[in-house]
Amino acid sequence: MADFKWEVGSYFSSKDDFKEAITSYAVHSGRNLKFTKNDNVRVRVKCKDGCDWEAYCAKSSREETWQLRKVNDVHSCSRDYNVKMMTTKWLSKRLQKSLKTNPRMKIKDIKAKAQKKWNVGSTVKVGVEPSQEGSQNHLPYFKRLYICLAACKQSFKFSRHVIGLDGCFLKGLCGGQILAAIGRDPNDQMLPIAFAVVEGENRDSWTWFLELLIDDLGGKNECLTYTFMSDQQKGLLPAMDELLPNVEQRFCVRHLYNNFRKRYPGKMLKEIIWRAAKATYAQAWEREMKRMRLINEEAYLHMMKTPPRFWSRSYFRGTNKCDVVVNNLSESFNSVILEARSKPLVTVSQPAVNLSQSVSQPAVNLSQPASAQGSKTSTQPSKKSTQPSKKTTTRPAKLGVRRPTTPFVPPGPTTRLSAAKNMIGPTTRRTTPTKRTTPKKKN
Repeated sequence: MADFKWEVGSYFSSKDDFKEAITSYAVHSGRNLKFTKNDNVRVRVKCKDGCDWEAYCAKSSREETWQLRKVNDVHSCSRDYNVKMMTTKWLSKRLQKSLKTNPRMKIKDIKAKAQKKWNVGSTVKVGVEPSQEGSQNHLPYFKRLYICLAACKQSFKFSRHVIGLDGCFLKGLCGGQILAAIGRDPNDQMLPIAFAVVEGENRDSWTWFLELLIDDLGGKNECLTYTFMSDQQKGLLPAMDELLPNVEQRFCVRHLYNNFRKRYPGKMLKEIIWRAAKATYAQAWEREMKRMRLINEEAYLHMMKTPPRFWSRSYFRGTNKCDVVVNNLSESFNSVILEARSKPLVTVSQPAVNLSQSVSQPAVNLSQPASAQGSKTSTQPSKKSTQPSKKTTTRPAKLGVRRPTTPFVPPGPTTRLSAAKNMIGPTTRRTTPTKRTTPKKKN
């Protein structure tokens, strides 16, 4: 339906049939169409502002049929994932057949089926530039691309609220950069949240990326409770101060030291910086900075330009319960897509999407008992006998935990005695040696 081609002269039995076809086309193709004219004799449909797509259907004067009189079946706009024509009435007609075959279908199953088929919840934004005046091609030019999958957004709710922001260069002919937001799951593993392909790393591109990221993660008030870690990229800090003022920010200590050692090399200064970064209370941080001041006054003044709340554990907020001081997960994401960064745009985006789908699995609640997570033990009696069977069958529980195949029996007096005998070993009965008698000699 997304690649459907409209033909002038097509007939429809009623106006509702034509409107139903337009709605299905809008949903499957991702176009925000709207009815500009809708009366008893004619219906006119147009795409959003800036697009030339248009369709006009009118009622025949001789019979009760409707005919498509005019259509311009060429879109100059990008795909939209927030189609307003997708209503509950239209969706119920599409799910009617499934409900007839399975009347006991649950609401969560219907929701999962709709999300899988129409990609509900994921965000894909394409930024374009209008064509220049006087050019032969009037189509817009590609500028930016933003992708955030719904599964990644849901997985981030059960992860640590620490987001690493980083950018890397594209090595293709067109150039550009990739901006990525990487989370940290409960196992401290990499969780890609969103990424974007932009023309360069500046304040405008970071602002555009962060605005879309904030909307996907729940809004400004929700994001103010998160922690953002970065490498002080160009244009990122002004964008963060504009969109999320007073949010907790951290700077990667490894990148701070790489810039520091260019002017002040030395192993002793390196150890002092790392001890100050990993200090858990303010007095320890002050002690290390005093040592640096005694060694090199200029190095001390250079480090004091960056407030300790950005790079020392002793001044971190304790709301997110995470004390990382490096942004290694973002660097790991860049290394995973290293080979694809020299390929075309669609090929560059595919490894990042595959990686996001592979790591965005539902989190396992470790606080629940094993029975609630899927391991079941059959303790019902068999049909042949009313006595419960001695052996029970179990399925392996999650997280690689192996469970015993026999029920646990508390140790009693008999079992304790047998255990003691096994520890001691086999016992031998002690017997007294008999005296050896020699026969008497006869005289």
